[in-house]
Amino acid sequence: MKNDDKIVFAGVANHAYLPGALATFSSILLSSSRKEDIEFHLFSDGFTEEDKTALNTLCYRCGAKRPVCFHTIDIDLIKKYCVPYKGSYM
Repeated sequence: MKNDDKIVFAGVANHAYLPGALATFSSILLSSSRKEDIEFHLFSDGFTEEDKTALNTLCYRCGAKRPVCFHTIDIDLIKKYCVPYKGSYM
């Protein structure tokens, strides 16, 4: 596989959005004929080790060939540059 053949999915979530991440990742994998090319990156300020295990376990059960890459973000830095929308926790 060449690097440009990868299907990269990058998302932002936290513990509260774990069910949505599980549904999204499993849907992508179950509907893909190129599971070996899919790479997930998840940016978060708060996933527990149990959350990470749940995501990786589900992805492997759905045919993933590599683990989810977790990246820690500084939510305070994000808040500094984002304009919150009405009803936002920011």
